[in-house]
Amino acid sequence: MVALDQFKDLSWQPGLVSRIMGVTNEPITAKKISEIQICNVTPFVQQMGLNNGRYEFQIFPKDGGVGMVQLFVNGKMRGEYPANTLPKNNSAYYFAINESDLKPYFVPGVSNTVSVKATVANGSMISRGGEVETGVQPKSTVTPNMYVIAIGINQYKGEKLKLNFASPDAEGFSSAVTASAKKLLNTDGKQHVITSLFTTEKGNVNAPFKNAIKKRLEEIAVSSRAEDILVIFFAGHGALISGQKNFYMLTAEASSLELNGVEKEVAISTDELNTWMRNIKANKQVLILDACNSGQANANAQEIITKRDMPADQVRALENLKDKTGTFILSASASGQPAYEASQFGQGLLTYSLLSSIKLGTGLKDDKYLDVSRWFNTASDQVRDLAKSIGGRQEPQIIGVASFDLGLADKEVKDGINISPSQKKLFTRSLVYTGDRDLLLDNLQVTDEFNNELLSRSSLGRESKISYVEQYKSTDAYSIRGSYEVIGNKISMRVSVIYKNAKTGIDIVKEADLAQKSQLIKMTIDEIINQIQK
Repeated sequence: MVALDQFKDLSWQPGLVSRIMGVTNEPITAKKISEIQICNVTPFVQQMGLNNGRYEFQIFPKDGGVGMVQLFVNGKMRGEYPANTLPKNNSAYYFAINESDLKPYFVPGVSNTVSVKATVANGSMISRGGEVETGVQPKSTVTPNMYVIAIGINQYKGEKLKLNFASPDAEGFSSAVTASAKKLLNTDGKQHVITSLFTTEKGNVNAPFKNAIKKRLEEIAVSSRAEDILVIFFAGHGALISGQKNFYMLTAEASSLELNGVEKEVAISTDELNTWMRNIKANKQVLILDACNSGQANANAQEIITKRDMPADQVRALENLKDKTGTFILSASASGQPAYEASQFGQGLLTYSLLSSIKLGTGLKDDKYLDVSRWFNTASDQVRDLAKSIGGRQEPQIIGVASFDLGLADKEVKDGINISPSQKKLFTRSLVYTGDRDLLLDNLQVTDEFNNELLSRSSLGRESKISYVEQYKSTDAYSIRGSYEVIGNKISMRVSVIYKNAKTGIDIVKEADLAQKSQLIKMTIDEIINQIQK
């Protein structure tokens, strides 16, 4: 017998229908049902109960042989063992684990499950599990701890990988979740919320290097308990390596999206994350992933909407991570769609939506409790709407099922969340040329200087009064249009501001020495911004 979910890895891939119909050109890697051997292939696992303080199991090979024996507690993988390292009893492999070794993973006050599954020799399929109920465990009077790991990487070793808002996203997320969790958990006068922030912002003590992140998760593995909560937030670049099932989250050491040969030094794979997270005893685990496979994201360095693409195989990798660790996952976008970090919000759309749904109360249960399922679903809906408002499409993906409280958001918590209450003034590319309306010459590259200055101001993030998107196609963005003339060593300029295909405000006329051209452009933009904000 083969469980239905066995076919997910073999016969499913995101966007499969569009590939079959020829809508997309991506190759089909999923197997046909006719290509999969089903009968008498997967091992049979027999649970033998709790005997002399040990949970015992027998694994009987079938035609597919036995590869790895996997141990689960409450559906979360807690160990993996090569079958050839286990003793055999006639034709069956024998696996046993001490109850005392599993006690730290048991949730107090409820009945827990211990189960074992086994893969076929080539690892392509897995057996149904043999499962044992532990019975109701003693209740605990200890308040759970919450471990928050927030990672945001703007600056990589490779300048082309630069992002604008990943680090501020991690800071904003960390601050809001920590404040909310403290309201819920720190009711006994003790500190139960332990937060670690890894960003490339100046002054932050934790640099987002791979070994530093790994060390922190290993420390949590030692101190955590089954009733605790783990929340991991990652904003930065991601990549896939051809022929591998892993998705890689690039750490600050990375200098390129080309990872072949260096992935172990500059990136965290989903397999590594799986290993690190399964060693952490917390049964409630949440991963928020705003990682971008941005091979196309920075093709145009002038774009201030940065795409964070999620390839189809990333979805498959995250599904596998969820299956093995029981982690509840929110990813920034569904397969084949970009995720945006948009300057008019001063951060990525996902983080903006997560924070605003707390501040406005739309993501809260009873306008008070930060229930993870309601929060994620509300934020996902908002991301879809915001993406449309900037001319894009983004549909976050929620992987797994969970409903538990991460925090309590009262007025103090809501007031402490710093997001822009409304969008900034959005500018698209300018057009400023010499007075000849037939030739439209721009020998002094004045248009480029206007656009670069708008881009520079927009890149200030939350501190900026404007946002700039060069390729924005809708009419609901401001555009600077005008002409200039050079006479001797003087440059005179007349520009207008266009909004919704019409001139707004009054023309701005300025003159200066030619050597002061750049300063003249900055002063003109200052006047324009003051004009449209009145």
